[in-house]
Amino acid sequence: MLESDPDFGTQKRVHKAYKYRIYPTKEQQQLIHQMFGSKRWIVSLCNPPFDT
Repeated sequence: MLESDPDFGTQKRVHKAYKYRIYPTKEQQQLIHQMFGSKRWIVSLCNPPFDT
């Protein structure tokens, strides 16, 4: 699809999604919780709450 194509931008886009189910072990669950907990802490540190 090139910009010189007369149908450029008018064609429908197809979005595909895949769902996966995982079954982590207890050790893997702990690591996942630690990873997301650290992410939340860093995001909160970088984005202080707004005063309303």
